[in-house]
Amino acid sequence: MRINESMWAKQVNKIAQYTFIFFAFCIPMSLALENTGFVLTLLFALLSGLWWHYRKQILLNPFSVLLLCLFLLFVIGLFYSESSHSWRFTAFKKESEIIAILFMLPVISFEKNFLLKVLKGYVLGCIIVALISWLGVFHLLPHIEWFNHEPPYYIFFRIYAALFMAFGAYLTATLLKLNWNRHTKWLWLFVFVLISYNVLWQSVSRTGYIVYVILAIVFCLQYYSRKAKILSIIAIIIAVILTLALSAHFREGITRIVKNEARALAGHVKTSTGIRYEYLRNSWILWQQKPILGHGTGGFRAADVKIKGITAGGSVTTTAHAQVTPENTFYRILVEHGIVGLIILILLWGWQLIKAFKMNELLIRNLAVAFMLTMIFASISQDLLIDESPRLFYILFSTLLYAPIIMRNNRYS
Repeated sequence: MRINESMWAKQVNKIAQYTFIFFAFCIPMSLALENTGFVLTLLFALLSGLWWHYRKQILLNPFSVLLLCLFLLFVIGLFYSESSHSWRFTAFKKESEIIAILFMLPVISFEKNFLLKVLKGYVLGCIIVALISWLGVFHLLPHIEWFNHEPPYYIFFRIYAALFMAFGAYLTATLLKLNWNRHTKWLWLFVFVLISYNVLWQSVSRTGYIVYVILAIVFCLQYYSRKAKILSIIAIIIAVILTLALSAHFREGITRIVKNEARALAGHVKTSTGIRYEYLRNSWILWQQKPILGHGTGGFRAADVKIKGITAGGSVTTTAHAQVTPENTFYRILVEHGIVGLIILILLWGWQLIKAFKMNELLIRNLAVAFMLTMIFASISQDLLIDESPRLFYILFSTLLYAPIIMRNNRYS
Protein backbone atom coordinates (compact mmCIF):
# COMPACT_ATOMS: atom_id res chain seq x y z
CA MET A 1 0.00 0.00 0.00
CA ARG A 2 1.38 3.42 -0.95
CA ILE A 3 2.18 5.63 2.00
CA ASN A 4 -0.24 8.39 1.02
CA GLU A 5 -3.05 5.81 0.98
CA SER A 6 -2.17 4.08 4.24
CA MET A 7 -4.46 4.40 7.21
CA TRP A 8 -1.45 5.23 9.44
CA ALA A 9 -0.35 8.20 7.36
CA LYS A 10 -3.89 9.57 7.10
CA GLN A 11 -4.63 9.28 10.80
CA VAL A 12 -1.30 10.72 11.96
CA ASN A 13 -1.58 13.55 9.44
CA LYS A 14 -5.09 14.27 10.73
CA ILE A 15 -3.66 14.64 14.23
CA ALA A 16 -0.97 16.95 12.81
CA GLN A 17 -3.71 19.13 11.29
CA TYR A 18 -5.35 19.53 14.70
CA THR A 19 -2.02 20.39 16.33
CA PHE A 20 -1.38 22.90 13.51
CA ILE A 21 -4.64 24.67 14.40
CA PHE A 22 -3.56 24.60 18.06
CA PHE A 23 -0.18 26.02 16.96
CA ALA A 24 -1.96 28.94 15.25
CA PHE A 25 -4.11 29.49 18.36
CA CYS A 26 -1.00 29.73 20.58
CA ILE A 27 1.12 32.12 18.46
CA PRO A 28 -0.33 35.38 19.86
CA MET A 29 -0.45 34.12 23.44
CA SER A 30 2.56 32.40 24.91
CA LEU A 31 6.09 31.28 24.20
CA ALA A 32 5.48 28.12 26.22
CA LEU A 33 2.29 27.14 24.40
CA GLU A 34 3.40 28.05 20.87
CA ASN A 35 6.56 25.95 21.22
CA THR A 36 4.39 23.03 22.34
CA GLY A 37 2.12 23.46 19.32
CA PHE A 38 5.08 23.70 16.96
CA VAL A 39 6.86 20.62 18.35
CA LEU A 40 3.70 18.51 18.31
CA THR A 41 2.88 19.49 14.73
CA LEU A 42 6.41 18.76 13.55
CA LEU A 43 6.47 15.45 15.42
CA PHE A 44 3.25 14.16 13.87
CA ALA A 45 4.25 15.50 10.45
CA LEU A 46 7.48 13.48 10.65
CA LEU A 47 5.68 10.36 11.91
CA SER A 48 3.16 10.46 9.05
CA GLY A 49 5.98 9.96 6.53
CA LEU A 50 4.17 12.07 3.92
CA TRP A 51 7.12 14.44 3.70
CA TRP A 52 9.15 11.55 2.27
CA HIS A 53 6.45 10.51 -0.18
CA TYR A 54 6.10 14.07 -1.51
CA ARG A 55 9.83 14.86 -1.38
CA LYS A 56 10.05 15.73 -5.09
CA GLN A 57 7.22 18.28 -4.91
CA ILE A 58 8.67 19.70 -1.69
CA LEU A 59 12.28 19.99 -2.82
CA LEU A 60 12.00 20.90 -6.52
CA ASN A 61 10.96 24.54 -6.17
CA PRO A 62 12.79 27.85 -5.53
CA PHE A 63 11.39 28.26 -2.01
CA SER A 64 12.80 24.97 -0.76
CA VAL A 65 16.12 25.42 -2.56
CA LEU A 66 16.62 28.87 -1.01
CA LEU A 67 15.52 27.62 2.42
CA LEU A 68 18.04 24.76 2.19
CA CYS A 69 20.77 27.19 1.08
CA LEU A 70 20.13 29.28 4.20
CA PHE A 71 20.23 26.14 6.33
CA LEU A 72 23.55 25.15 4.73
CA LEU A 73 24.97 28.58 5.57
CA PHE A 74 23.86 28.11 9.18
CA VAL A 75 25.70 24.76 9.30
CA ILE A 76 28.88 26.11 7.68
CA GLY A 77 28.77 29.12 10.01
CA LEU A 78 29.15 26.83 13.03
CA PHE A 79 32.73 26.01 12.06
CA TYR A 80 34.18 29.52 11.92
CA SER A 81 32.01 31.47 14.38
CA GLU A 82 34.03 33.00 17.23
CA SER A 83 31.15 32.91 19.70
CA SER A 84 31.10 30.33 22.48
CA HIS A 85 30.10 26.81 21.47
CA SER A 86 26.98 26.99 23.61
CA TRP A 87 25.75 30.19 21.96
CA ARG A 88 26.60 29.23 18.39
CA PHE A 89 24.62 25.98 18.76
CA THR A 90 21.79 27.87 20.45
CA ALA A 91 21.71 30.32 17.54
CA PHE A 92 21.87 27.42 15.07
CA LYS A 93 18.95 25.70 16.77
CA LYS A 94 16.91 28.89 16.57
CA GLU A 95 17.70 29.76 12.95
CA SER A 96 17.47 26.23 11.59
CA GLU A 97 13.90 25.77 12.85
CA ILE A 98 12.65 27.36 9.63
CA ILE A 99 13.63 24.16 7.80
CA ALA A 100 10.68 22.53 9.60
CA ILE A 101 8.43 24.19 7.00
CA LEU A 102 9.50 21.55 4.45
CA PHE A 103 8.38 18.69 6.70
CA MET A 104 5.11 20.39 7.65
CA LEU A 105 3.91 21.22 4.13
CA PRO A 106 2.04 17.89 3.60
CA VAL A 107 0.09 18.56 6.81
CA ILE A 108 -1.92 21.28 5.11
CA SER A 109 -5.36 20.23 3.89
CA PHE A 110 -6.31 22.05 0.71
CA GLU A 111 -9.85 22.63 1.87
CA LYS A 112 -10.99 26.16 2.58
CA ASN A 113 -12.64 24.93 5.75
CA PHE A 114 -9.21 23.94 7.14
CA LEU A 115 -7.76 27.31 6.16
CA LEU A 116 -10.58 29.13 7.96
CA LYS A 117 -10.14 26.96 11.06
CA VAL A 118 -6.46 27.96 11.24
CA LEU A 119 -7.26 31.65 10.76
CA LYS A 120 -10.07 31.54 13.34
CA GLY A 121 -7.75 29.68 15.74
CA TYR A 122 -5.21 32.48 15.43
CA VAL A 123 -7.88 35.15 15.92
CA LEU A 124 -9.23 33.29 18.97
CA GLY A 125 -5.73 33.45 20.47
CA CYS A 126 -5.74 37.21 19.83
CA ILE A 127 -9.13 37.53 21.55
CA ILE A 128 -7.82 35.77 24.66
CA VAL A 129 -4.74 38.02 24.76
CA ALA A 130 -6.91 41.12 24.33
CA LEU A 131 -9.22 40.06 27.18
CA ILE A 132 -6.37 39.09 29.51
CA SER A 133 -4.56 42.35 28.70
CA TRP A 134 -7.74 44.33 29.34
CA LEU A 135 -8.23 42.58 32.69
CA GLY A 136 -4.49 42.72 33.53
CA VAL A 137 -4.34 39.05 34.59
CA PHE A 138 -1.26 37.83 32.71
CA HIS A 139 -0.65 35.13 35.32
CA LEU A 140 -3.39 33.14 33.56
CA LEU A 141 -1.03 32.54 30.63
CA PRO A 142 1.92 30.12 30.76
CA HIS A 143 5.06 32.22 30.61
CA ILE A 144 8.77 32.15 31.25
CA GLU A 145 9.53 33.47 34.73
CA TRP A 146 12.00 36.19 33.75
CA PHE A 147 9.48 37.57 31.24
CA ASN A 148 7.19 38.59 34.08
CA HIS A 149 6.66 42.36 34.15
CA GLU A 150 3.98 44.61 35.55
CA PRO A 151 0.69 45.05 33.63
CA PRO A 152 -0.41 46.05 31.12
CA TYR A 153 2.37 44.04 29.41
CA TYR A 154 5.16 41.79 30.53
CA ILE A 155 8.04 41.91 28.09
CA PHE A 156 6.79 39.31 25.59
CA PHE A 157 3.61 41.32 25.03
CA ARG A 158 5.46 44.62 25.28
CA ILE A 159 7.71 43.70 22.35
CA TYR A 160 5.95 41.20 20.14
CA ALA A 161 2.25 40.85 20.92
CA ALA A 162 1.28 44.07 19.14
CA LEU A 163 2.83 42.72 15.92
CA PHE A 164 0.78 39.52 16.16
CA MET A 165 -2.32 41.42 17.26
CA ALA A 166 -2.00 43.85 14.32
CA PHE A 167 -1.97 40.88 11.96
CA GLY A 168 -4.87 39.41 13.96
CA ALA A 169 -6.84 42.62 13.34
CA TYR A 170 -6.17 42.23 9.61
CA LEU A 171 -7.36 38.60 9.73
CA THR A 172 -10.46 39.62 11.66
CA ALA A 173 -11.29 42.27 9.05
CA THR A 174 -10.80 39.62 6.36
CA LEU A 175 -13.11 37.17 8.14
CA LEU A 176 -15.60 40.03 8.61
CA LYS A 177 -15.50 40.60 4.84
CA LEU A 178 -16.06 36.88 4.20
CA ASN A 179 -18.86 36.53 6.78
CA TRP A 180 -20.80 39.72 6.21
CA ASN A 181 -24.30 38.70 7.21
CA ARG A 182 -26.72 39.82 9.90
CA HIS A 183 -25.96 36.83 12.13
CA THR A 184 -22.20 37.23 12.39
CA LYS A 185 -21.24 40.77 11.33
CA TRP A 186 -21.67 42.30 14.79
CA LEU A 187 -19.63 39.53 16.40
CA TRP A 188 -16.71 40.05 14.00
CA LEU A 189 -17.01 43.84 14.36
CA PHE A 190 -16.77 43.48 18.14
CA VAL A 191 -13.71 41.20 17.81
CA PHE A 192 -12.06 43.68 15.43
CA VAL A 193 -12.66 46.58 17.83
CA LEU A 194 -11.40 44.52 20.79
CA ILE A 195 -8.13 43.57 19.05
CA SER A 196 -7.65 47.08 17.65
CA TYR A 197 -8.14 48.54 21.12
CA ASN A 198 -5.41 46.22 22.39
CA VAL A 199 -2.94 47.33 19.68
CA LEU A 200 -3.64 51.06 19.74
CA TRP A 201 -4.60 51.71 23.38
CA GLN A 202 -2.83 49.08 25.48
CA SER A 203 0.27 48.22 23.50
CA VAL A 204 3.49 50.23 23.76
CA SER A 205 5.02 48.71 20.60
CA ARG A 206 5.72 51.25 17.89
CA THR A 207 6.31 48.40 15.45
CA GLY A 208 2.79 47.20 16.23
CA TYR A 209 1.34 50.66 15.53
CA ILE A 210 3.12 50.97 12.19
CA VAL A 211 2.24 47.43 11.04
CA TYR A 212 -1.40 47.98 12.07
CA VAL A 213 -1.69 51.14 9.95
CA ILE A 214 0.13 49.53 7.00
CA LEU A 215 -2.17 46.50 7.10
CA ALA A 216 -5.23 48.74 7.37
CA ILE A 217 -4.17 50.52 4.17
CA VAL A 218 -3.33 47.20 2.48
CA PHE A 219 -6.77 45.81 3.39
CA CYS A 220 -8.51 48.82 1.84
CA LEU A 221 -6.44 48.57 -1.34
CA GLN A 222 -7.17 44.84 -1.61
CA TYR A 223 -10.91 44.74 -1.05
CA TYR A 224 -12.44 48.08 -2.05
CA SER A 225 -13.22 49.73 -5.39
CA ARG A 226 -11.27 52.78 -6.54
CA LYS A 227 -13.65 55.33 -5.02
CA ALA A 228 -13.99 53.32 -1.81
CA LYS A 229 -10.17 53.01 -1.58
CA ILE A 230 -9.82 56.79 -1.45
CA LEU A 231 -12.61 57.19 1.11
CA SER A 232 -11.26 54.36 3.28
CA ILE A 233 -7.72 55.78 3.32
CA ILE A 234 -9.14 59.16 4.34
CA ALA A 235 -11.06 57.33 7.09
CA ILE A 236 -7.81 55.67 8.25
CA ILE A 237 -6.07 59.06 8.44
CA ILE A 238 -8.96 60.47 10.50
CA ALA A 239 -8.88 57.37 12.74
CA VAL A 240 -5.11 57.79 13.31
CA ILE A 241 -5.63 61.45 14.27
CA LEU A 242 -8.41 60.51 16.69
CA THR A 243 -6.27 57.74 18.18
CA LEU A 244 -3.43 60.22 18.69
CA ALA A 245 -5.83 62.43 20.59
CA LEU A 246 -7.45 59.68 22.68
CA SER A 247 -4.76 57.01 23.25
CA ALA A 248 -1.92 57.98 25.61
CA HIS A 249 0.23 54.96 24.67
CA PHE A 250 -0.19 55.57 20.93
CA ARG A 251 0.48 59.31 21.28
CA GLU A 252 3.56 58.75 23.44
CA GLY A 253 4.86 56.08 21.07
CA ILE A 254 4.56 58.30 17.98
CA THR A 255 5.97 61.31 19.85
CA ARG A 256 8.90 59.17 21.01
CA ILE A 257 9.64 58.18 17.41
CA VAL A 258 9.85 61.84 16.34
CA LYS A 259 11.86 63.01 19.38
CA ASN A 260 14.23 60.05 19.32
CA GLU A 261 14.90 60.61 15.63
CA ALA A 262 15.88 64.22 16.30
CA ARG A 263 18.03 63.27 19.31
CA ALA A 264 19.69 60.42 17.41
CA LEU A 265 20.63 62.75 14.55
CA ALA A 266 22.08 65.12 17.17
CA GLY A 267 24.36 62.31 18.40
CA HIS A 268 22.42 61.01 21.42
CA VAL A 269 22.87 57.24 21.42
CA LYS A 270 20.74 56.30 24.45
CA THR A 271 17.39 56.42 22.71
CA SER A 272 15.74 53.52 20.90
CA THR A 273 16.33 55.26 17.57
CA GLY A 274 19.88 56.26 18.47
CA ILE A 275 20.67 52.68 19.49
CA ARG A 276 19.37 51.44 16.15
CA TYR A 277 21.56 53.94 14.31
CA GLU A 278 24.46 52.58 16.33
CA TYR A 279 23.47 49.01 15.37
CA LEU A 280 23.50 50.08 11.72
CA ARG A 281 26.95 51.67 12.03
CA ASN A 282 28.38 48.69 13.93
CA SER A 283 26.81 46.18 11.55
CA TRP A 284 28.44 47.98 8.62
CA ILE A 285 31.83 47.82 10.36
CA LEU A 286 31.41 44.13 11.18
CA TRP A 287 30.25 43.26 7.66
CA GLN A 288 33.32 44.96 6.15
CA GLN A 289 35.54 42.69 8.28
CA LYS A 290 34.09 39.50 6.71
CA PRO A 291 31.92 40.52 3.75
CA ILE A 292 31.40 37.21 1.93
CA LEU A 293 30.29 34.63 4.53
CA GLY A 294 30.21 36.84 7.62
CA HIS A 295 31.19 36.03 11.20
CA GLY A 296 29.36 32.69 11.32
CA THR A 297 26.30 31.37 13.12
CA GLY A 298 25.78 33.32 16.34
CA GLY A 299 28.88 35.35 15.46
CA PHE A 300 27.34 38.79 15.92
CA ARG A 301 27.63 38.46 19.69
CA ALA A 302 31.41 37.93 19.87
CA ALA A 303 32.19 40.30 17.00
CA ASP A 304 30.14 43.11 18.56
CA VAL A 305 31.96 42.73 21.89
CA LYS A 306 35.32 43.11 20.10
CA ILE A 307 34.39 46.50 18.66
CA LYS A 308 32.71 47.57 21.93
CA GLY A 309 29.24 47.78 20.48
CA ILE A 310 26.12 48.78 22.34
CA THR A 311 23.37 46.82 24.10
CA ALA A 312 19.64 47.52 23.85
CA GLY A 313 19.96 49.41 27.15
CA GLY A 314 22.60 51.75 25.70
CA SER A 315 25.60 50.35 27.62
CA VAL A 316 28.81 49.03 26.08
CA THR A 317 28.68 45.30 25.30
CA THR A 318 30.77 42.88 27.31
CA THR A 319 31.08 39.09 27.26
CA ALA A 320 28.77 38.95 30.27
CA HIS A 321 26.25 41.40 28.80
CA ALA A 322 26.49 40.96 25.04
CA GLN A 323 23.97 41.96 22.41
CA VAL A 324 23.03 38.89 20.35
CA THR A 325 21.28 40.72 17.50
CA PRO A 326 21.23 44.26 16.07
CA GLU A 327 17.41 44.17 16.33
CA ASN A 328 17.14 43.92 12.55
CA THR A 329 16.81 40.70 10.56
CA PHE A 330 18.76 42.00 7.55
CA TYR A 331 21.67 43.44 9.57
CA ARG A 332 22.21 40.24 11.53
CA ILE A 333 22.08 38.00 8.47
CA LEU A 334 24.56 40.32 6.74
CA VAL A 335 26.95 40.29 9.71
CA GLU A 336 26.72 36.56 10.50
CA HIS A 337 26.32 35.12 6.98
CA GLY A 338 27.73 37.86 4.79
CA ILE A 339 26.50 39.16 1.48
CA VAL A 340 25.77 35.56 0.42
CA GLY A 341 23.31 35.11 3.29
CA LEU A 342 21.63 38.48 2.67
CA ILE A 343 21.17 37.75 -1.04
CA ILE A 344 19.63 34.35 -0.24
CA LEU A 345 17.23 35.90 2.30
CA ILE A 346 16.21 38.65 -0.15
CA LEU A 347 15.67 36.06 -2.90
CA LEU A 348 13.63 33.88 -0.53
CA TRP A 349 11.35 36.64 0.70
CA GLY A 350 11.28 38.22 -2.76
CA TRP A 351 10.07 34.91 -4.22
CA GLN A 352 7.40 34.66 -1.53
CA LEU A 353 6.20 38.22 -2.14
CA ILE A 354 6.15 37.86 -5.95
CA LYS A 355 4.33 34.52 -5.72
CA ALA A 356 1.87 36.08 -3.27
CA PHE A 357 0.81 38.62 -5.90
CA LYS A 358 0.42 35.83 -8.48
CA MET A 359 -1.70 33.42 -6.43
CA ASN A 360 -4.94 32.43 -8.15
CA GLU A 361 -7.36 32.66 -5.25
CA LEU A 362 -8.17 36.16 -3.98
CA LEU A 363 -8.28 35.26 -0.28
CA ILE A 364 -4.93 33.43 -0.26
CA ARG A 365 -3.32 36.11 -2.43
CA ASN A 366 -4.40 38.89 -0.10
CA LEU A 367 -3.37 36.98 3.04
CA ALA A 368 0.05 36.10 1.59
CA VAL A 369 0.74 39.70 0.50
CA ALA A 370 -0.25 41.03 3.94
CA PHE A 371 1.86 38.36 5.66
CA MET A 372 5.01 39.06 3.65
CA LEU A 373 4.65 42.84 4.02
CA THR A 374 4.33 42.29 7.78
CA MET A 375 7.53 40.21 7.81
CA ILE A 376 9.50 42.70 5.70
CA PHE A 377 8.45 45.87 7.55
CA ALA A 378 8.73 44.32 11.03
CA SER A 379 12.21 42.97 10.18
CA ILE A 380 13.50 46.53 10.02
CA SER A 381 13.02 47.02 13.77
CA GLN A 382 13.12 43.42 15.03
CA ASP A 383 15.09 40.26 14.28
CA LEU A 384 12.27 37.98 13.20
CA LEU A 385 14.42 34.89 12.54
CA ILE A 386 16.47 34.70 15.74
CA ASP A 387 13.64 35.66 18.11
CA GLU A 388 11.39 32.76 19.03
CA SER A 389 7.83 33.99 18.53
CA PRO A 390 8.27 35.90 15.24
CA ARG A 391 10.17 32.91 13.80
CA LEU A 392 7.31 30.56 14.66
CA PHE A 393 4.89 33.12 13.19
CA TYR A 394 6.89 32.93 9.94
CA ILE A 395 6.88 29.11 9.99
CA LEU A 396 3.13 28.95 10.60
CA PHE A 397 2.00 31.24 7.80
CA SER A 398 4.66 30.24 5.27
CA THR A 399 3.50 26.64 5.66
CA LEU A 400 -0.19 27.51 5.49
CA LEU A 401 -0.14 29.99 2.60
CA TYR A 402 2.55 28.51 0.32
CA ALA A 403 1.69 24.81 0.59
CA PRO A 404 -0.75 25.00 -2.39
CA ILE A 405 2.03 26.29 -4.68
CA ILE A 406 4.81 24.05 -3.41
CA MET A 407 2.65 20.90 -3.33
CA ARG A 408 1.50 21.60 -6.90
CA ASN A 409 -2.04 22.39 -5.88
CA ASN A 410 -2.98 25.84 -7.13
CA ARG A 411 -5.81 26.66 -4.77
CA TYR A 412 -7.81 25.77 -1.67
CA SER A 413 -11.04 23.99 -2.67
